[in-house]
Amino acid sequence: MRRPSAAFFIFVVYLIFVYETCIARISSIRHRCAGAWNLHAYRRIAANRVKPNITNRAGHIAYALRDIPFIYGNRWVAQKGADAQVRTSCRTVIALSLVLLLSCGKQQKPVAIPDTATSGSFELVADETLKPAVDSLVTGFNLEMPNAHVTVRYMDAASALDALLQNKTRLVLTARPLTKKERSVLDSQKIDLPEFDVALEGLAVIVSRDNPRNSISLDSLRQLCDGKLSEHYYSTSYLSATEAILDSIFNFSDKTLSGRISRLQTTDSVISAVKSDPAGIGFISSSWMHELTAKGDSSVKSLRISSAKSDEPVQLHLAYLYQGNYPLASRVCAYTNELPNTLPRGFLAYAMTANGQRVFMKYDVLPRTQIIRIVPSK
Repeated sequence: MRRPSAAFFIFVVYLIFVYETCIARISSIRHRCAGAWNLHAYRRIAANRVKPNITNRAGHIAYALRDIPFIYGNRWVAQKGADAQVRTSCRTVIALSLVLLLSCGKQQKPVAIPDTATSGSFELVADETLKPAVDSLVTGFNLEMPNAHVTVRYMDAASALDALLQNKTRLVLTARPLTKKERSVLDSQKIDLPEFDVALEGLAVIVSRDNPRNSISLDSLRQLCDGKLSEHYYSTSYLSATEAILDSIFNFSDKTLSGRISRLQTTDSVISAVKSDPAGIGFISSSWMHELTAKGDSSVKSLRISSAKSDEPVQLHLAYLYQGNYPLASRVCAYTNELPNTLPRGFLAYAMTANGQRVFMKYDVLPRTQIIRIVPSK
């Protein structure tokens, strides 16, 4: 039931005020009428100038005096009865008004929307490195499914998976698959966590536009992350997908990134740090790099990467991700234990359909469930 508003209480006070005013007015009129009748009775006696004998006059006076309280008493009794009727009517009006207002204030219970693949609500937990693409994906799904409402909360990949295992969310999207250590922990606890391949994301190596460097070799990046180079570089927290991707690419199975590294909480912080450090190097996802390019932000640039897979340094691009020539890439995976006919599974199905995969492709994340056609540049 909805709480009564201030207007409701003001109206109740107003009714009480009207009630008391009416009673006071009626009481005043009653006493005036009684006094006027009493004065009229005495004037009638005084106006009787006849000269009957003393017995008759005394009898008349006695009759008149006896008549006054009798008439006044009847008037008073009638007035008292009218007063009681008015009080009862006022109370009835106030009671009916209160019942009407309270009945109007009742709020009907909302009809629960059934949880199906196209209706219901839930909160998605996604990897912060996927934010630009996932924001657009959630918006598209909510527009296409009017009976569904999906919200999203971002955190690092490890925390997202932990939230799923603690039943704090029903579906997670991460920019990396489970690590061998994470998979072994789940297997030891006999936890079956289905994995769904959604897309392939590249990892951009960015520098300030004032940095003269335009490319870097994969071996130099390995030495940078191993602490053998003196250059300062920036990444998100060690629980993030970025560090896990670099660990897997460079086979840092028994250690984390080292050297002159600054671990920041968000990708925004990494971009800001690189902008202000002309000699610094940063790692961000391809969807964030696309976001910067779409906004016309040229304060940072993406380096080409040379590796054994190609003779020339390769720029981060969907075609090179598809061909496997760009070396810094990782799978975008979804994890859920939900049954097929539930909203999380419906959202996952949308992400893997043509419309959902088109959203990923728009943000330079390579689709995995749709056919890709490579068009040679002229």
